[in-house]
Amino acid sequence: MSELGINIAKLRKEAQMTQSELGEKLSISPQAVSKWEKGMSEPDTDTLKKIAKLFNVSLDELFGVDENPKEEQKSESVSEEKEVAATAEAPKLDRQPLAYCSVCKKPLYTLNEVVEGTKQVTNNKRTTTVPTGVIYCQDCHREDNLRSIAHYTEQAYIEKKKSYNKSWTVASISAGFVLLLLIIIGVAIKDYVFAFAGGIAIAYVVFATVVQAYWDDTVLDILLFFSRSFNMPGVIFTLDLDGIIWLITVKIGLAILSFLLSAFIFMIGLVVAGVVATICFPFKVVSYSKKMNAEKGKSDKAKSEYENFKKEREIKKQKEINNA
Repeated sequence: MSELGINIAKLRKEAQMTQSELGEKLSISPQAVSKWEKGMSEPDTDTLKKIAKLFNVSLDELFGVDENPKEEQKSESVSEEKEVAATAEAPKLDRQPLAYCSVCKKPLYTLNEVVEGTKQVTNNKRTTTVPTGVIYCQDCHREDNLRSIAHYTEQAYIEKKKSYNKSWTVASISAGFVLLLLIIIGVAIKDYVFAFAGGIAIAYVVFATVVQAYWDDTVLDILLFFSRSFNMPGVIFTLDLDGIIWLITVKIGLAILSFLLSAFIFMIGLVVAGVVATICFPFKVVSYSKKMNAEKGKSDKAKSEYENFKKEREIKKQKEINNA
């Protein structure tokens, strides 16, 4: 399970929401929420923002970052009358700033401009959010959130790409080993059709099965379903030498029978998994390729938003300098 999925599940439970209730608030299905919490998928950028706003946390907190300060919007603790009074005071140049942004050193004159940094502290398995004492302006806060999203979406894509490449490598090695073994056996028995045609066919089945074992749970679920042991019945015996010998003999025989039955059922499971994997393989390749492209698109979009916001800030700063 990913850190993001763990945090979403924790925040949902703390808010005493079911997956259906959270999905309803975000206009998505409960199944999508379940996949997030299991780490099988991740929300897009807009949904991440909605989740952070819903649970009143920053995006960094949502991703579970501890080494860098995580910011969240301050609670609206100032009454409307105080906001009106603050904005009705003398011009900013004639007033003392409330604080300065720790990043860009911009003076902050009203509470609406101030965003206080926070971090998560875990004590006795309970995680709470505490202030760090670091102050940010709205622009720096937004830029940092966009940077965090860009970073984590890129890392998510990189990890999935590594897993994707690893699945192909392991599957290729497994299929190559099986093909070589079958060719050797076929040549030894002088059955060249089995050696090459049969070897290639079986190697393809092995390749498809191993790849899909990495991609989803279908093949693994089939194998687990057929991976079962058989409990043999008890044995009645007498408490004498002949009875004990009888017990030991029967127990050994039952253990061997149990092993053979378990191995036979598992072999059936391998055949079923191989057939399913072989049939589904072309469709799974297309489906997984689309998922990888979607992850790449999500990462590119997040990086583009971050870079565009940085450029907008630079243009804004340059205009301010020119107008000064």
